[in-house]
Amino acid sequence: MEFLEEIKKIVKWYEGISKGYNNLEILMEARRKLNSKSYYLAEIVGEMKYNYDIAYGERKIAIATTKAELMDSGESAAKAETRAVKENVEVIRKEKELEGTYYRLRLLLSQANELSSTLHQHISNLKIEKSGDN
Repeated sequence: MEFLEEIKKIVKWYEGISKGYNNLEILMEARRKLNSKSYYLAEIVGEMKYNYDIAYGERKIAIATTKAELMDSGESAAKAETRAVKENVEVIRKEKELEGTYYRLRLLLSQANELSSTLHQHISNLKIEKSGDN
């Protein structure tokens, strides 16, 4: 995901600028780039949420089906539940991997939005300062 690397570059650049940085055009360009890359990230977050929801449903169905089959063959509910989980470890693992990726990307999107807001405030402050200088 190349756009994630581009977001990281903007973050590192902004982190490294001096306190009094006042190049309005470059700040506006950085915010424009950040917002466009955040859009792509939001698309991926949406896809990951969809995939996670499907995996969640698949896990619930797999465990319930296995548990029902085991209970039909005479196992107690508690024992059938335990075995159903053990027999569906890969389904559970897939769900947890998707869940982790979804939450990681959602957090990155949230932070990109925070940086965009910070850039917006920085730009607004500079515009106010420049209009006061005239």
